[in-house]
Amino acid sequence: MSSGYTLASADKASDFENVNAYPAGSMSATATDMARFMLAHLNDGALGEARILKAETAQAMHNTRLETDSRLAAMALGFYEETRNGHRVIGHGGDSVVFHSDLHLILDQHVGFFVSYNSAGRGDRRAARAAVARVPGTAISRSRPPRSRRSQAPRTTHRR
Repeated sequence: MSSGYTLASADKASDFENVNAYPAGSMSATATDMARFMLAHLNDGALGEARILKAETAQAMHNTRLETDSRLAAMALGFYEETRNGHRVIGHGGDSVVFHSDLHLILDQHVGFFVSYNSAGRGDRRAARAAVARVPGTAISRSRPPRSRRSQAPRTTHRR
């Protein structure tokens, strides 16, 4: 496992983080295990010869489950949804103080990618953007509704 740093320029590595706010930040996995997880989802629950999820369970996880406004991203079971250049992408991100990860599944292209950073770095996430750019029909820029539509979307606030 990589050491984590508060900044890419930090001289000293941070201690390994144990996050007790389940489920947020409470999972650690290798890149190999994340690749297997993505392959299982891209193959509707099958991983090689093994079946770890029923096909209908994987498909149910991928389907939209919560949509508050058609102009905004929706949620699947355990995945958020977004659209990039006409492709529906489901994924999940995770952050702790020193580690930052993103998993993306582009189901119609049968492509997934996972990026994990061991510091906040420069904060521009260039590796994730470059990976999306390699998928046919996508570009580096994120698809967003036109400003006129964004400004009409209802805003929700939450106070603790």
